[in-house]
Amino acid sequence: MKLFYALIVFILFHNCSFDNKTGIWKNDNITLKKQEDAVKGFRTISEMNESFNEIIHIGDHQINDVFGAHDLGIKPIWFNNKNDEWSQSFDKPDEFSNWNDCTKLIEEIDAR
Repeated sequence: MKLFYALIVFILFHNCSFDNKTGIWKNDNITLKKQEDAVKGFRTISEMNESFNEIIHIGDHQINDVFGAHDLGIKPIWFNNKNDEWSQSFDKPDEFSNWNDCTKLIEEIDAR
């Protein structure tokens, strides 16, 4: 369980920045930087010999985040803060729209 929390915190702080004016976490990284970080993260996970089915990825984009994780065998959680309709051909993952609900959802998933 600690690995899940550590990965979530790493992803949140590594890929996002906090806007003090709006009070919103933003993901302003450029695509190339994200691709380099993804490769680095993949190598780190591979070196740890962790199974992808023991990892949770939280993302807000149905293709780039959710499908990408799903395609690798990583459990995706959809951060749906815009109340979008699910429009993909694979099953809709667990979702939340408020960061205050994130920990509870992860605990529920971990208990399954």
